[in-house]
Amino acid sequence: MTVKAKVSHDQQIAHGMLGSLLFSAVNLGTGFVQFRLVVTYLAPDVAGLWMLFLSMVGYLVLFDLGMTPTLGREV
Repeated sequence: MTVKAKVSHDQQIAHGMLGSLLFSAVNLGTGFVQFRLVVTYLAPDVAGLWMLFLSMVGYLVLFDLGMTPTLGREV
């Protein structure tokens, strides 16, 4: 018989905060790498178009307002 350790509400919130910070740090790091690759290897007009698309996706992710977890639960 296994016994599950109960995790307090405060610990769940702390884990959520740490996960959010980790996600933001990884997202920021990959954004810098992606920006560097786009600017270095693409022609200026194509790089500008990619930067426009990446900016729009960044705003959509920023203002997601919880749609992704809701859709994930529904699917």
